[in-house]
Amino acid sequence: MSKVQIARFAELKGNKAGFLDTRLPGGAKENLKLIGRGSSENPLAPAIAGDHRYVMNWVRVPPGGGSRMHSHPTQEVFIPVEGAMTIYWIGDDDQEHAIAAQPRDCVSVEGGAMRGFRNDADTQALMLTIATGHDPARPLV
Repeated sequence: MSKVQIARFAELKGNKAGFLDTRLPGGAKENLKLIGRGSSENPLAPAIAGDHRYVMNWVRVPPGGGSRMHSHPTQEVFIPVEGAMTIYWIGDDDQEHAIAAQPRDCVSVEGGAMRGFRNDADTQALMLTIATGHDPARPLV
């Protein structure tokens, strides 16, 4: 592996079917893998190879699209870059909570918590997601 690797955004290949929920209402999104294996449903290799001990992806989200409620054992960070995103989760009170994250806000959700995101705007959004502490030999579960 080279000491320096570059993933040019304009050259990334996206996958609009990289997660099971992309076929369900409200699940539309395009995943552009940057670092780490990520979802087991997305066969594309990440743009930057190697064991980084985290997963980082760009996600393009059309109006009304997003990620349905899900859980995995890792922490996950959501950073909208273009457009606002609604980040939602199930709290300790077993109730659904939501926050409207604006561009460059950073929302961190602890491992094991049910979480999701959606684009409630009329235009496409772009968000950076980072999931930590996974096993590099296996996909993020």
